[in-house]
Amino acid sequence: MHIRCERCESEHEVDDSLVGARGTTFRCPGCGHHFRIRRPPPPASAPSSREAGDATAAASPQHSLVLGKDAPAPVHSFRVNVTAGPDAGKAALSVEGRLAVGVFPGDGPTLQLTDPTVSRFHLELEAGRTGVVVRDLESTNGTFLGTTRVGDIIAREAIELAIGDSRVRIEPLAAQAAGEEIPAAAFGALIGSSQAMRAAYRVLEQVAPTSAPVLITGETGTGKELAARGVHDASPRAKAPFEVVDCGGVPSTLLESELFGHEKGAFTSAVSARRGAFERANGGTLFLDEIGELPLEMQPKLLRALAEGEFRRVGGEKTHRTDVRIVAATNRDLRREVNAGRFRPDLYFRLAVIHVQMPALRDRLDDLAELVPALLASLRRDRARPIEVRLDADLLAALARHTWPGNVRELRNHLEQLTILHAPPPLVEPGDAPAAPGVEDLCVLPMREAKQVAVERFERDYLAALLGKTGGNVARRLGAQASTAARSFERYGGTDFARETTDDTRAPQNRVTSPSLTSDDVPSSHLIVNGAAGLFGLIFSIAPM
Repeated sequence: MHIRCERCESEHEVDDSLVGARGTTFRCPGCGHHFRIRRPPPPASAPSSREAGDATAAASPQHSLVLGKDAPAPVHSFRVNVTAGPDAGKAALSVEGRLAVGVFPGDGPTLQLTDPTVSRFHLELEAGRTGVVVRDLESTNGTFLGTTRVGDIIAREAIELAIGDSRVRIEPLAAQAAGEEIPAAAFGALIGSSQAMRAAYRVLEQVAPTSAPVLITGETGTGKELAARGVHDASPRAKAPFEVVDCGGVPSTLLESELFGHEKGAFTSAVSARRGAFERANGGTLFLDEIGELPLEMQPKLLRALAEGEFRRVGGEKTHRTDVRIVAATNRDLRREVNAGRFRPDLYFRLAVIHVQMPALRDRLDDLAELVPALLASLRRDRARPIEVRLDADLLAALARHTWPGNVRELRNHLEQLTILHAPPPLVEPGDAPAAPGVEDLCVLPMREAKQVAVERFERDYLAALLGKTGGNVARRLGAQASTAARSFERYGGTDFARETTDDTRAPQNRVTSPSLTSDDVPSSHLIVNGAAGLFGLIFSIAPM
């Protein structure tokens, strides 16, 4: 039988006799990835996804299939028709280019089915630059194109899919009519006027004046907190507190206290009473960042506070009333988490009254022409120094070739390294192996000079990596060793860092920083030098320079 690895897409032949009735695990010899394979089913016409799921050739879905015309064209809307199953004849149009399909009512436009073999949240569809993007949300019975179980599809023309015992037809519609209202090109501190950003701005502008809960989703670094802050600033609560709780950054044992507060003596270290985030944000907005990381045992307590508008402090008996507007954010797909039993559906519906998806940077590369100058201006203000970076078409073209898995946050760190080190740092894609330091080119130098070059290479690479990990707040990360590292930065042109270390190393207000480390965690300048030399200890002498 012929199979294809879902990760590296290499193709292989497998002897059918080696595949048991229940399937077997196959290890790709190319990338080492393990996945489940089964014997191919007998030919059948238009099976349901449940039937196909019992005898599919590969248990894992095929991802990123592109179906239709060779030349992609932007799609602004689409229609979904149910062609077979209990809901045959039912149809729905996308709203703002989005539509969900499942048996639960969604947080946005949804084609709600009654087919019991369809998952609560089965499909998500979104109009995009290259067609209609169809995503299976880890449904139980899967989504099938013919007999192939699929994960993500880009449909450039009408296609028909099997979900459970139903079949749905997806039809892209004509482009946006001329004269239709164009959404605003900015919202709060968010930057970019691409179609994807304008669609997000439109929803944010409409929901901001209300008190409706908002769920903001998107990958890390896409600007979810900026969107949340923009909603608060554009709301009637703008002059009230904006309180942030990082649900993934607070230990689960302390999260209840962080949210609801505690009374004196509630636990060993509770030497005094403390207000929680719900009390501190009263009258304003409570931003629950990384809500997808909320422990399952905490979810009923948060649900009660949202449903009843009241809570009790840890160790307390008094009930406190609260008036807060909830904005939550996550880089997880909570519908998948609901399907997997890791997130309560009732809490999901409380949070996702309005859902806003922040686009990834790779899906809005047209915005680089606006983002790069704005980020350089921000760096100039933060560092209070001139920035000598030539912004030209070559730089923008080089940036546009990268996929930016860290999105705008990664772009800002890249530009900051460029301004300090005066050399473009390498753009590494996920999965790329780090380049090993070479020594062959050093063999032409005397040992003393080669050793110095090796140490300088290490210092430059170390400082560049540290700059990226800390978002520029290197002084706080290094603590007492910052003055030593500052001299290295000065050697490589980073005079702004040297000035920063002469001031109080406390982070500026509202700036997210990495926690300070002790001298045991980060090597001193002496250890940096000797450690670099140690990398070449088999070649170079360890004698003092």
